[in-house]
Amino acid sequence: MASTRGLLEIAASFTPVPVGVKAVPPGTLTTPVSVDAQQLQALIVAALHATAPQVIWYDHDGDVLVHVDRTVVALFEGVVLVGLTLETEQTGVGQVAVPLSVGSPQFAAGLLVMTESRPRGPVALVDRWGDAAVAASWRALIDAAHALALQTGIDASGARLVPGALSTDGKTFTVVPQARHAIDAVVGR
Repeated sequence: MASTRGLLEIAASFTPVPVGVKAVPPGTLTTPVSVDAQQLQALIVAALHATAPQVIWYDHDGDVLVHVDRTVVALFEGVVLVGLTLETEQTGVGQVAVPLSVGSPQFAAGLLVMTESRPRGPVALVDRWGDAAVAASWRALIDAAHALALQTGIDASGARLVPGALSTDGKTFTVVPQARHAIDAVVGR
């Protein structure tokens, strides 16, 4: 996974700097922050790798080369589609598409993210590496959302805000930052 610092730097470049930041009361949602598909793609790519354009995933006796630099992200209403390019000696190069369903303007879903029972793509790659592709895509989306929310302010305990809701209207991916609830407070982060 990416270095947190690199991911935060990218998120900061897409997020307006809050002026006169006031502490947000516990549990309060704040002004949403949105990025377009290209910006979300940059965040997801950063979340998928540290510094290399390709990484290798290992699982027991198998491995797959992930061409992180070929990752694509498309937005549809309520869906973030993450396309991962994978390569093995047995299958060659193929793209595995992971549709991640989030909220939309018509359907508030909070932090609920769902996907299909298996991603789309070449059967041999999906059979062997589909679960890993789903997990990596989901984790990268959550890390991207978290990085965006962290840039937007602080809560009453001094901790940075966290994502409270995710959605896409098909043009932008939106994160609604939220102050942690009092029971979940983290001092000084």
